[in-house]
Amino acid sequence: MKKQNPTYKLTKKTTKVFKDVLNDFNKKNIQYVVLRNYEFLLDETISPGFDFDITIRKEDLKKAELVF
Repeated sequence: MKKQNPTYKLTKKTTKVFKDVLNDFNKKNIQYVVLRNYEFLLDETISPGFDFDITIRKEDLKKAELVF
């Protein structure tokens, strides 16, 4: 049996989850910054990479935890 690589590309379903989380952050006024690998969020023709990085304002961490 072929061993599966633990690193996998994001699927459209995962991309939707990321977009939904960021939409929830916006609705709850949680301040965040997407640091890199965000292009797939803006253009559906771009293939998502392996991950993307966000930073959340320290004061909003508790609210952000509730989103997850």
